[in-house]
Amino acid sequence: MARPTSRAAGRGSRPSFLPAGVGSFLKRRLTEGCGALAIGAGAALLIALLTYDPTDPSWNTAPGSRGEAAPVANLLGSAGSHLADLLIQSLGLASFFLAIMPMVWGWRVIRHLDSGRLWLRILLLLLGVLLAAIAFAPFPSLLGWPPGVTLGGAAGRLLLDALSHAVSADGS
Repeated sequence: MARPTSRAAGRGSRPSFLPAGVGSFLKRRLTEGCGALAIGAGAALLIALLTYDPTDPSWNTAPGSRGEAAPVANLLGSAGSHLADLLIQSLGLASFFLAIMPMVWGWRVIRHLDSGRLWLRILLLLLGVLLAAIAFAPFPSLLGWPPGVTLGGAAGRLLLDALSHAVSADGS
């Protein structure tokens, strides 16, 4: 006598808790949620950079001369002022690419366009940001930026100086 089985699809399959198609639906919504998260993170960073004020408290700016808490002009508060100050002083205008590209990638993920090779995209973004910092380094700072900070930030200035020294040492 044959033993009855409850598995209709065959011997190796497992019964599913969810109806057919729900798993792929949830996977697509999770992917879209990750894209929305990337857009939100990029937008928050963009807001922090756009509302940058060099007089806001940060790692190299004291909050007040007598210890009182000064109002923070950055729309993201103290965290935004610290992050914006770090990025503006280190990368200058190139730091805006760090805010814009996650929003572009998030939009592509939400639209279910090709989003493969994320590691390569991140690597190329970092390389592009450094090259942009070098390109912006010869230009003086904008009005309202800390004195001595070029449009390429400290990293752009250091890399440009290193490149110019390497070229001049070559005899070219």
